[in-house]
Formats: sequence, structure tokens, C-alpha cells
Amino acid sequence: MHCKIDYTSVNCYSNYVCAVIKYIQKQWELFKAKSLLGKASDILIVVLLIGAFTPDGRVWMQRAILSTGLMSSIESNENRALGSDEAQWMLQDLEGNTISFGQETDKPIFLNFWATWCPPCKAEMPSIIELNELMGDKLQMYLVTNEDPEKVRAFLEKKNWDLPVYFPLTAVPVQLKAEALPSTYIIDRENTLVHQSVGMTNWSSSEVQDFISKL
Repeated sequence: MHCKIDYTSVNCYSNYVCAVIKYIQKQWELFKAKSLLGKASDILIVVLLIGAFTPDGRVWMQRAILSTGLMSSIESNENRALGSDEAQWMLQDLEGNTISFGQETDKPIFLNFWATWCPPCKAEMPSIIELNELMGDKLQMYLVTNEDPEKVRAFLEKKNWDLPVYFPLTAVPVQLKAEALPSTYIIDRENTLVHQSVGMTNWSSSEVQDFISKL
């Protein structure tokens, strides 16, 4: 395909299209002339750009980062005893049942604040699902969101994710208030907050499982 550009034409739109086509043809010829390494580098840049500017692309890139193991470690970075405010925090599950937070005090608690629109939340969610499956009844998990229950239910069905999702009915206790998403809190059997983190993590890693098993 070839377009001869006539800048004196009144059809400015057609001239613009021809200019774009000519530019693409030039870049294609330059690309074909590059070495294999150069072509691979250009393709990688395009993939990264697509990933950076599309929601699904960002989730894919973040999951790729998690898969490297760089975000698999965990440590005890808190030592705060929780009180009656946390025990009186009321939540509602997907079926509409009302519960109080931490009502099963004989298990460690995994509390995660998330949202359907949050790419890092979606990136780490498969690892949370796996952690829930691996730990079974040894862990009490709460995935808390402020979004509309119908929207969340549709989102989970589309993803085919089976998760213990809850919606706050009363104000979040001060010691558990999230400033960013995702935020995660881990509480031991003695009702002591032992870990708090912001941002995505590979929650199904062996390091995380070992950490929770010792609580």
C-alpha cells in the first residue's frame, strides 16, 4: 500500500491517514532490518506498554512479578493486642448472614481489604485462594470490600472464584483500618496483630504457610 501525500489538498483527514500509514511502513522496514535480539527487545517493549496501559495487562504483569518469588517472604512486623472494638465489628457475608469479626478465636485470622477495580488485588487473589485451600480449617479468612454486594457477586462468578467475602456493617476498627488496597492483617490465636502489609504478596508461598502455622 502506498499513499502519495499532497499537503495542498483540502482533504486533511486523508492526508493524515496517508502520513500514518507511511510512518508505519517505515517503522516496519526498520524493524525487519534489526537483528533477532533487537526485534525481541522491541517486542518486549510493546508488551510492557500494553501491560502498563490496560487493566488486564497490569494484572498479568503483576502476577508475573509474584511468580518470581520476589514477594513471597513475610515477617512479624506488628505486636498489638486487639480489644473489644475489633470483636464488635459486624460484617455480612455473600449470603446476607451477619457475623462478628473473629468469632472463632481459636484460629489465626487472615484479613484482606480489596476491591474488584484494584489490579494488585486481582493479581494476588489466586494466591489467596490457594492459601485458603492449603490451610483449610486451620485459618479463618476474611476478604473485606466496601463495594456493592451484587457487583462483587457477579465479579466472583465471572472469575469462578470461591472466596469468604464480607461487607462491613459497622465502622472498621481503628487498628484495622486500611489506607490503601490491598491491605492485609494477620492476627494470631491470642488476638494479637502480628503482621500488617500494603500491596500485593504471594500469599500461597511456603514462607507464608510456615509463618501462619506457627501462630
